[in-house]
Order: sequence, then C-alpha cells, then structure tokens
Amino acid sequence: MDELEMARQGARLAWSAGDFTRFAEMIGESRGRLLELLAIGPDDEVLDVGCGIGNLALEAARTGATVTGVDIAPEMVANARRAAEAAGSPVRFMEGDAEDLPVETGSVDVVMSSFGCMFAPRHAVTAGELARVLRPGGRMGVAAWTPDSDISQFIRATAPHLPPPPAVASSPLLWGDEAHVRGIFADTGLAISFATGTVTFPRMPLQEIIDIHTQQFGPLVAARALLEPQGRWQPLADEVTEFFTGKADPDGTVTFVSDYIVVLGRAPG
Repeated sequence: MDELEMARQGARLAWSAGDFTRFAEMIGESRGRLLELLAIGPDDEVLDVGCGIGNLALEAARTGATVTGVDIAPEMVANARRAAEAAGSPVRFMEGDAEDLPVETGSVDVVMSSFGCMFAPRHAVTAGELARVLRPGGRMGVAAWTPDSDISQFIRATAPHLPPPPAVASSPLLWGDEAHVRGIFADTGLAISFATGTVTFPRMPLQEIIDIHTQQFGPLVAARALLEPQGRWQPLADEVTEFFTGKADPDGTVTFVSDYIVVLGRAPG
C-alpha cells in the first residue's frame, strides 16, 4: 500500500470516529452563508463534497434542488443517510474521495464544500475535480478556515501528535490563503473570487470544551485509540488541555470567533 492510500485509510478512520453532531451545530451560521452565496434553487443539481453528517446537503435540498453528498468516511455517510431518512429528504449520500469524485464530468450546476475538501491531501487535484464536475456556467463554493483562525491554531497545536501526512500533502490551512487558492485553480478555467465570514462558537466551560474534543471529535478519538495502547495519548491530551486553557476567559469559559473564507468559482460558458 502506498503512502497516499495509507493516508486515505487514515482519513476514513479519523472522520468515522467520534460524534460530529455538536460540531455541526456550532458552525451552522457558516452553512447559511455558503448557501446564500451560491443562490441554490429548485432547478439546480448540487454536489456536496466532504458532506460529513449531511447538514449542508439537507439544507440545500430544502430549496428544492437535487442534492448528492459525498464523503470519504463510511460512518459519516451512514449518519447522513440516517439523517435524510429521518427528515424525509431525498438527498443521496455516497462514499467518495474529493480527489476522485464518483460523479460524471460536467454533471452538476453547483459543487460545494463546508470545511470538508480542504482536508484532502493534494489541493490541485481536488481543485481539478471540483472544476471537472461542473456544467458550463456552474458555480462552486468552498468554505475554509483562515490560517490565523482559532480553529487553525487548534489544528497546528495538535498536528505534531498525530500520524504525519504523506509527503505530497499540503496543509489544509492553505485553503484559507487566497494566493494559494488562486494557484491551485489556475489551470481549471474557473473564475475565482472570495467572500469572508466569521463563526462565533457558543461559550462553554473550559472542561466541557476539552471533553467534547477529546471524547467526540473524530480525529482525536481515533488518535486516542491508536496512541493510548502505546502510552502516547497523554501528551496529546495535555496539548488539548493547554490549548483551551490558553483561550479561557477569567470566568473559566471559552469561546471561539473563527474567520473563514468562501472560495467562489464560476465555470466558463
């Protein structure tokens, strides 16, 4: 098995672990912003890449659009299907890799991703796939955390304790850098522009935010299962505690105010 396939398998395990319900609730305002910018309507065929547990896809479907969600993690897809069934929604969910989307070329009017495809390792390959699936005149919207956001700081703090990415991988945080994004889309033919937004996370007690990340956030849950038998979990747990303690206010509560960008694209024609 090559390094890239090992990374894909690691991503499937990491994003299938834990419970993302709480985290999806926290970033709800960013989904509304993304859908507003894309102006999705009932005549649109929509693809949600890195769909997670399906929140964005389900919200898009309420406009009457035909929506498909794709995610690399089997458990994410299973949870999204359960959510669609519970909501009586016709959204279709399937497993798939952002670097090799299981969708025909030129088959959708809108391709979107909410903090999802930014984690695929090869950014230019992912950009090419997002462009490939769009019909002439189709629209793209990708939400990504800015490099200096609280979320990006958390990713940088914990990354040294996690399995290293493949050599060909670029940092997911580069999706929040406009110059980098223009570079990876340079050969796609898409006209690229940007919008910005901010997510204000709910304030919560310090210990609660530590617990939900170490007990529910998939990559950390998967890391614990790997590292604890080796006696290597505690340094990562201490890193998480130190990070959130540094963000705490004098009253012992923590909140994030994290900026993001939305990468907007328009296919020619």
